Amino acid sequence: MRRNIKGILLAGGESKRMGTSKPLLLLNGKTVLEILLDEYINSQLSEVILVLGAAAEKIEEKLADLEFEKLKIIVNINYKKGMLSSIQKGFEVINNADAILVGLVDNVFITKDIINFLIREYENREILIPIFNGRGGHPIVLPFSLRKEILEKEPEKTTLRNIVCKHPDILKIVKVISDAILFDMDNKEDYKKVKELWKRQI
Repeated sequence: MRRNIKGILLAGGESKRMGTSKPLLLLNGKTVLEILLDEYINSQLSEVILVLGAAAEKIEEKLADLEFEKLKIIVNINYKKGMLSSIQKGFEVINNADAILVGLVDNVFITKDIINFLIREYENREILIPIFNGRGGHPIVLPFSLRKEILEKEPEKTTLRNIVCKHPDILKIVKVISDAILFDMDNKEDYKKVKELWKRQI
């Protein structure tokens, strides 16, 4: 049975450690965000919610001439309250789903194959965490049943990790064969490493 799993791609952070907007960084002539959107949209996700925050105008301007099916772009004006506030913004506009896959623009090597694998592994009303060599990463999958709890939290006082840790009974750990789930592009050194790795795979 095919699940109705929607995706939230978070691209609203301030990129303070990077010094410039991470979604707009270039890899072989395309922005990181364009590359990720291609993967998310060409996956088996039924809809993709892109949540912007800092640099929203610049990013929307960059995406204006591009056409992506099943994509909804929203802006979190409260992005300074932290990542949970952007997750909440995404959940607000999703009224019907079996589960929600939450991914980060920082995870630049995530592919549709990884997303589709997680969708296949999701069964029913569980929190799905991918791991590689014993370490958890992103994207994660959250059951739609957690929507009310997530929306009620104060984002400045809690995190998604706090919410996940409250539900060990529905936690499902899934081993993946790619370390892409672990790669977090936070600063200029990370970006330099990403560019070197990207050259090797094209």
